[in-house]
Amino acid sequence: MRVARIKIDKILGLEDFDVAPGFLTKIIGANGSGKSSLLEAIKAVIGGGHDAKLLRVGADKGEIILWLDDGTEIRRVITAEKTTTTVKHPEFGTIRKPAEYLKKLSDALSVNPVEILSATSKELNGILLSALPARLEAKQLGFVPVDVIRSSHINLEDHAIVVIDTLRQAAFDARTGVNRSLKDKQATARQLSETMPKAPVSGDWKSQLTAAETEYGALRDKATALLREIKKASDDEIAAAETGYARSKEKARVRAQAEIDRIKKELDKEIEGLISMRDEAVDAARVLETRKRTELEAEYRPKEAELKERIGHARAMVEQEVKAAETRKLAARMEDEARQLSEESEKLTEALAGLEKLKSSLLASLPIPGLEVRDGEVYVDGVPFDRVNTAARVRLAIEIAKLRAGKLGLIVVDGLECMDSATFAEFEKAALESGLQFVITRVSDGPLTVTTREAA
Repeated sequence: MRVARIKIDKILGLEDFDVAPGFLTKIIGANGSGKSSLLEAIKAVIGGGHDAKLLRVGADKGEIILWLDDGTEIRRVITAEKTTTTVKHPEFGTIRKPAEYLKKLSDALSVNPVEILSATSKELNGILLSALPARLEAKQLGFVPVDVIRSSHINLEDHAIVVIDTLRQAAFDARTGVNRSLKDKQATARQLSETMPKAPVSGDWKSQLTAAETEYGALRDKATALLREIKKASDDEIAAAETGYARSKEKARVRAQAEIDRIKKELDKEIEGLISMRDEAVDAARVLETRKRTELEAEYRPKEAELKERIGHARAMVEQEVKAAETRKLAARMEDEARQLSEESEKLTEALAGLEKLKSSLLASLPIPGLEVRDGEVYVDGVPFDRVNTAARVRLAIEIAKLRAGKLGLIVVDGLECMDSATFAEFEKAALESGLQFVITRVSDGPLTVTTREAA
């Protein structure tokens, strides 16, 4: 299948252009004469979304039409707001899904042989993979972790190299995250081990703490009860002294009432004596209280201090024991998580290696005579690609273009100005022998002209 006619109206630099291309169609003209406009128009009609910039300046509507030699008409209408593509087949009529039809018809427009002529061996490796019309099956990816496949959101309908590169990036990102977590877990486990508190002296410190606290409570309750008894006894003595004083005072008053004026001095003196006696009794009671309190404190304070010390020590040991146990548990968990992350990292590394191996196997299956890939390096008839002559490079460029030519077999090529006359002649020859249909451009000093040649 080939393109029989191309008509372009109001697209980029072309006002009204109509050509019947041959197997090799050369668009020749000065810069700005419309050569690139023709190539862009052909690319636009085969694929791509809406691009209002394709519309000629000042035009309301542009149109590109391709007629194929089987009678199929491909029409693309472009306005400032939208782009409409219709495909009419001579047998099936209007195609309902033109984009899908065109994708099956041709996907070769993205392959530019000029890139291959100037590529290094490493760059050619990538071009070969992108040119190879390969698809992967799910069973070929069995070595890739399920989480990597899910996170990558791959579509097995995509080109194999797209799937592999997407998986490789997802696996690399996953391994980077795992290794970062692994490093953090290992560092945390190491720090925990280095700072782990020393385990307390062996013993049932919880029981000792409980016993000491119980004994301390009992001692405190006993001391409190004794203090209450001492205070009550003191209060009773004071009350008795006060009562005796009141009684004596009243008796004295009764005895001296009749002779109060006469014996006032004696009464006052007697009262003073009674007050002194009262004060002595009160002082004696308080001294006794103080002495007994002092004796009690002397007896119980050492025990209280000793019990408080035992309680503090036991509590510290319990807390230390709990902290040590928690630290050991945390360190063990970190070590276990680090081990799991290490295993996960190893699996991801294996997946990356597997993806590279799968990519190499795809390259090894390239259906191009004389072409092989060894350890990522491309060889043509046993010669490293970087050393092959121009003629061999041209033939290889055409062969790679054929891999993606599809049913339509149309190749549009720009940038051939980089070729000298000998290389260009070799390219023309190989293009005519390929069975593909080429549309190419060359710069000249004259106006835009079109020449066509049929297959040799």
